[in-house]
Amino acid sequence: MVITEKWLSWVIGGLRFLFYVDVDATHNFHPKLVNIKDSPPITAFVEAFNHMQNEQKNMRDNAFAKLAEGDVREAFLCISQIIATENYTLDDLYLAGQWALDSGFYVEAIELLTRTLSESELAKETWYIDSAYIARAYARILIGEFAAAQEDLTQIKDNVELSWLLNLPSVSKLSLLAQIYDAIAHKP
Repeated sequence: MVITEKWLSWVIGGLRFLFYVDVDATHNFHPKLVNIKDSPPITAFVEAFNHMQNEQKNMRDNAFAKLAEGDVREAFLCISQIIATENYTLDDLYLAGQWALDSGFYVEAIELLTRTLSESELAKETWYIDSAYIARAYARILIGEFAAAQEDLTQIKDNVELSWLLNLPSVSKLSLLAQIYDAIAHKP
C-alpha cells in the first residue's frame, strides 16, 4: 500500500483516540485511551512521513531546477528517484515518462507512460490521458513499433499536439500518423 498524505490525514482525522491495553509487571491489564496524536508510534510515523515528504519535495525541486537549466536528462533522473520510492503522484509519473522520451530513453518512456495511463484510469483522472497517449505513440514510433503507436493514436482526437518537449520536435496526432505511413511505405 502506498501511503499518501491524503490517506494519512484521513487516518489521523478519522481516528481521534487510540485504545490499547497496557500490561503491568503483575500481568494486570490496564485499558488506556489516549489521543492518537500523542501516541508515540503515531507521532514517530507522522515524523517519518513528514521527513519523506520533505525529501520528495527536495527531489522534485531539484528536478525542476535541472529542467530550468535545460537538462532534461538530469530532470528525468531526479524524478525517477521519486518514482522508485513508490510514493509518487500522477504528476511525477507523467513527467518522468515525458522527460524519459525527451531524453532518448524511449523504452522507459513507454513503460512510465503506460503506468500513467493505467493509474489515471484507476484514479478516474483524465488530465494526462491525451498527453500520455501521444507521448507514448511518439516513443513507439522512435523505436519502430508502428502498429502499437497507431493504436495509441486512435485513442485521441485529431487536434492533440505534443509541443513542450525541449530536445525533440513538436508533433501532432496527424504528423505522427504521417510518420507511421511514411515508415510503412518505405519498408523494404
